[in-house]
Amino acid sequence: MGTRASITFEDAHNSFTIYQHWDGDPETIARNVERSKMFAWNLPRFEASDFAAAYVAANKEQGGNIRLLQKQESYDTQHDYLVTCETDFLNIKEII
Repeated sequence: MGTRASITFEDAHNSFTIYQHWDGDPETIARNVERSKMFAWNLPRFEASDFAAAYVAANKEQGGNIRLLQKQESYDTQHDYLVTCETDFLNIKEII
């Protein structure tokens, strides 16, 4: 059984959400977000669509573990995160 999570990447104009079927604990998500930086624009440039794609590129291991969500989709997640950028650093906040 995995630790399911949703991760929303949000900028001033858009937000994009992905679902992670396992390893959705806060420590792993923080590592995954950090690893995603190598596939995204250099900060402080942060575009939600670009960073969400970078997250998938950096962390998708096999079918089913990471997928894109549409607004109407809902999964039974244990953790939900919001990733934004403030100047030169990423802010990862767990939504309760």
